[in-house]
Amino acid sequence: MSRRRVVAPGQLYRSPTGRIWLVEAVSDDPSGIPHARMRDSRDWTETRTLACPEVLNPDRFTPAGHYPAEGGELDA
Repeated sequence: MSRRRVVAPGQLYRSPTGRIWLVEAVSDDPSGIPHARMRDSRDWTETRTLACPEVLNPDRFTPAGHYPAEGGELDA
């Protein structure tokens, strides 16, 4: 049995370029496809909205930890 991977707020993902992206929110588009709003951890002005299946594609992103609940450094 395989575990279904889910994109959730607070998760961090590393892109092939080495940038770390924080998932800020997840919502469904009008077709019901979940999308993640992501923010670059080094440049908070950079945001992207991507379909969750794209975020879970290992050719595009790899899991990089979780954002701390209160204060502290990124858990990457």
